Amino acid sequence: MSRGKRSRIWRVVWVLLGLLVALCAFGIISALLNSGVTVSPETTFITGPLREDGTVDYLAALNEMGSKGVTPENNAAVLLVQVVGPGEIPESIRERFFKMLGIAPPPQDGKYLEPLQKYLERKLPPGGEVAKGDEGPDPDEIALKQHSRAMERPWTKEELPLVADWLADSEKPLDLVVAATKRERFYAPLLTGHERGPVIDALLPLAPPSREAARGLQVRAMYRVKAGRVEEAWQDLLACHRLARLVSEGPTVVEGLFAIAVDGIGLQGDTVLAHEGKLTAEQARRFAVELRKLPPMRRLVEKLNVGERFVVLDIMCGVAQVGPVKFLRSLESWAHPKLPLGWVPSEASSILIDWNEPMRMCNQWFDRIVATASKPAGKERADAKREFDQDLKKLAVEARRARVLFRNIVSTGSLRGGLGRQMGDLIIGGFMPACFWALDAEDRNLACQAMTQVVFALAAYRADRGVYAVDLAALVPRYLAAIPEDVFSGGPLRYKREEAGFLLYSVGPNGKDDGGRTWGDEPGSEPKLDHDDIAIRVPAKKK
Repeated sequence: MSRGKRSRIWRVVWVLLGLLVALCAFGIISALLNSGVTVSPETTFITGPLREDGTVDYLAALNEMGSKGVTPENNAAVLLVQVVGPGEIPESIRERFFKMLGIAPPPQDGKYLEPLQKYLERKLPPGGEVAKGDEGPDPDEIALKQHSRAMERPWTKEELPLVADWLADSEKPLDLVVAATKRERFYAPLLTGHERGPVIDALLPLAPPSREAARGLQVRAMYRVKAGRVEEAWQDLLACHRLARLVSEGPTVVEGLFAIAVDGIGLQGDTVLAHEGKLTAEQARRFAVELRKLPPMRRLVEKLNVGERFVVLDIMCGVAQVGPVKFLRSLESWAHPKLPLGWVPSEASSILIDWNEPMRMCNQWFDRIVATASKPAGKERADAKREFDQDLKKLAVEARRARVLFRNIVSTGSLRGGLGRQMGDLIIGGFMPACFWALDAEDRNLACQAMTQVVFALAAYRADRGVYAVDLAALVPRYLAAIPEDVFSGGPLRYKREEAGFLLYSVGPNGKDDGGRTWGDEPGSEPKLDHDDIAIRVPAKKK
């Protein structure tokens, strides 16, 4: 090869190397200029409010949504904190919590509602403490039994004297709970232990006390049923249902589940009242009408679409800001990160990774969650849930494979885009909420609400005729406009008259008629997991 030819080849090589260096430099500069997350509906879902660093403040957004139109005068949470006291609010958020509520903190030494379980544990046995393992009854076990007994069936002071003492001591706080449920709104500020914490660390200090308040109302209702004070008992149970609807205004699935639990407590009491309260036909009809007039509880699909979506998007924004390992270690709710993210240096994450890719992916997955959750209970939703779960598991497995990274780079046309998709696979596979099980809880509650309408219709029929109806068709149209639909089967609810009572049930999530049997329903036998009917048996089986 001649000397001139070799010189020309080297000139071409140097030009190509120069272009490669220029392209790399341009890529680095471009990445520096465009690092982080672009705020847009496609990526961040919402475009404000923004923090000083330009990122979306998802926690502030949730508080803005929840507090819109709320005042100290119409907010049930303001009265509920006066029921439970400031001690229920963690010190790390207490000052900010009450400032956002617009009220001063209640006094530390005020008279507040003590949960019945704690009261009984403190008072039992009357002669002093009995240590576990010593001879004699375990006070914790006695307390649990007395608490359950007071909630499940009508009772008298002679039967449960300590429960009667607690009730006398708790009258004013319970009356305040009833007053709180007559307010229009419920807003409890979402806050974390430090001012700029992520949504996943937000505390929900009023959710557990709402359930305790409902339990207290249930205990009082059962006492009033036994005393023949039916109208007062109904007001306590109706307050449980109103409280459930208020708590359901919270944006998280956890608050939604507490609301379902509160409503379930009231529904359990409704059945006891209908059977043992000696209702007139007019009372039974009126109670059913008052239940129907209540607003519907906020559906969990709304919380998945906003609250839970914000949790995951907020995580991704935090990871984009400080890097995966540093962010995960900062979480109060995630003490031991298990995701294989250590390969990403914190300082270089924004340069190496296009974080807009995982943000877009997250929104696409949540759109799919919402679409699945919006389907009616039954086979169609079950099939969609199964397909979703399979795809999510597949995503988590494939995200660790190098060939998937290569495929992501090719599909996005850049290393940063490919790494962004790979990071999206890892985070979505690890943080996407296992949320569909909560939908079963919601559907069970809807089934119980429908059955309670039938229970009151049966009570009205018995008040007129002296016996329960032979079948549900006998209730239509005088006592029921129509037999309610079973949310799980799409057909009518099942019913059997049994001696002095009846069995009313839904086929449950499996869609199969198990004869009213549910998991663990047969004493002395092994629980059968495939029995999942949702049943109301009157009179209830004694435990």
